[in-house]
Amino acid sequence: MQEKNLTYLRLFVVLLPLLLFLISLTQVAFTNEGTDEIAVNQSYLVLLGGPFIILGGATFEWLTWMANPLALCAIILFLTTTRAKKLSSPTFIPNDWIFILSIGATVTAWQFSLWKEVMKSESGSMGDILSLNAGYWLWAISILLLALGIIVYFIFLRKFLANKAKTLKD
Repeated sequence: MQEKNLTYLRLFVVLLPLLLFLISLTQVAFTNEGTDEIAVNQSYLVLLGGPFIILGGATFEWLTWMANPLALCAIILFLTTTRAKKLSSPTFIPNDWIFILSIGATVTAWQFSLWKEVMKSESGSMGDILSLNAGYWLWAISILLLALGIIVYFIFLRKFLANKAKTLKD
């Protein structure tokens, strides 16, 4: 693989999950029993309200929302670590935090699919999750693709650097 192809792969690793994430914001995330009726939770509202739900006592829901900043930190670290200047160094070592953050975001996002109920009001009452909708699945898949893309990128990068070192020896 050439260095130019690595650049394209690097962009693809970030842009595809971001595109899926943006599409997920236009969809319904999940449906649950509300206080008086069935509540339909739009993805963009879940994203915007996420940092504040802990104030209402929804600690576990807030921890699930934390997949977003974990993924964002993984993207930033991935982009800053894999700049062309750093890759040209023969002693390049990927930052382990990229893997930890992306896999942590993936586990955090996907664990919500195992939930049976969520907090439906600040009083602490719980409502059954009736369905996980397209918004949730697109969001979770976008984070999974980010983690898988980062892993694939570093596999190709390792091969590229090994070939580069081999040609420098010869």
